[in-house]
Amino acid sequence: MLASLLAAAAAWWWVARRFPPRGMQRLYGWGALLVLTAAVASPLDHGAEVSFTLHMAQHLLLMLVVAPLLALAAPAGFLGWLRRQPRAGRLLRALWSPLPAFALYHLALFLWHLPELYGAAVRHPGIHLLQHATFLLGGMAFWGVIAAPDPRLVQATIGQRVIMVLAANILGWVLSFVLAVAERPLYAAYLEGPQPWGLSPLTDMRLGGAIMWVAGNLVSGIALMLLLVAAMRQESVVRPKAAEQIRRAGKRTSPQVGRGSIRPQR
Repeated sequence: MLASLLAAAAAWWWVARRFPPRGMQRLYGWGALLVLTAAVASPLDHGAEVSFTLHMAQHLLLMLVVAPLLALAAPAGFLGWLRRQPRAGRLLRALWSPLPAFALYHLALFLWHLPELYGAAVRHPGIHLLQHATFLLGGMAFWGVIAAPDPRLVQATIGQRVIMVLAANILGWVLSFVLAVAERPLYAAYLEGPQPWGLSPLTDMRLGGAIMWVAGNLVSGIALMLLLVAAMRQESVVRPKAAEQIRRAGKRTSPQVGRGSIRPQR
C-alpha cells in the first residue's frame, strides 16, 4: 500500500511540474493525496477489516472525496497531452463521456457490494486493492465529466451533468436504503471477530448504509450548487454576446438614409 501511495505522489509531482496547475488545482491535488493516505494507510484501513461502517467510510472517501479532488486538480495542459497519446487518448475519450463514465462508476459501486465480491475483497489484500482501484477509476471518470473545465472535452452540457448527479444520487439512495433496512446482515465477513463500539453486525451494516446516504446527499448537493454557479456564469457570458450579435446584425440590415433610402423624401 505504501508503494502505491508513493507512486501516486510521484505521478502528481511529475504532472504538476510538467503542466503547472492553476489557481486551486495544486491544493486539490495534494489534498487528494492526503485524503487517499488517510483512507488506505491509517487505522481506518485496519478498521475496515472488522467493521462495515468503517469500510463504507473508506469507500466513500475514495469515491466522493479523492476522485472529485483529482478531477478538479487535473491541469488542462495535462488533459490535452493525455488526449493526444494514442492509447491513453482513446481510453480517455471512451471513458470521459456521460454514459460510459456513469456506467463505470455505478458498476463498480454495485458489483463490489454484492456479498460474494465484497467478502473476497475483505479476505484477500490483492482483491481489496483491485476494489479500491476500480472505485478510483470509476470515480475519476464520473467526476471528470462533472468537473470538466470545457463541456466540449466530455460532450456534456451543464444540464446533462446535472442529470448525471441527480441520477447518481437516486442510485446511491437505492443501495443505502437496501443496507439500512435489511433484516439480516448481508456480509459474512463481519459476523465473526470483534465488533467496534459493541455494535451487532446488523446495526453496523445499517449504520454504514445511513452514512452512505448522508454523504451522497452532501456531495451531490455541493456538486449541484457548483453546476448552478457554472450555469449562471455561462449565462452572464452568453447573453451579452448574443445581444452584441443582434445589435451588429441590426446595423448591417438597417436601411441607410440618403441615396437608396426607402424613407420618403420631403
